[in-house]
Amino acid sequence: MQRHPSHLANTASFAEAASAAASSLRGSKMRSFLTLLGIILATTTLIAVMSVINGMNKYIAQQVSDMGVDGFRVRRIIFIGNFDPKKFLEMQRRNPEMRRDEFQFIKDKAKLVREIGMEAFRSVIVKYGTQTLDWIQLNRSGVIAAT
Repeated sequence: MQRHPSHLANTASFAEAASAAASSLRGSKMRSFLTLLGIILATTTLIAVMSVINGMNKYIAQQVSDMGVDGFRVRRIIFIGNFDPKKFLEMQRRNPEMRRDEFQFIKDKAKLVREIGMEAFRSVIVKYGTQTLDWIQLNRSGVIAAT
């Protein structure tokens, strides 16, 4: 069986290209090393950034948000970092507690939510027999309305 001439031309051109590439790599070793180093660093950086983003997404989904990806919370005061008493008092003054009529307004106007709820936290004194505990955090939460 006789080979087609175009098949020989393709093989010869591939062999020539491979030979030229190998001689170029041998001829400029520093450039080849720097190119390879750049590719390795870029790939490593991309993998590291994607891993950090994926880890943050998993952390937020598991630790921060117990409502799933569609839920959100409106909080009166949020602290990030160290507790500062002056800042806390200023935030308490600036951000008053939500009243029932304000919650009712939000409940009536929010049409695209499945559930809406309200939480209340209070410090209470707990007594049992002769024992007393101060500053116990009591919270009450639940779904107030399902729309």
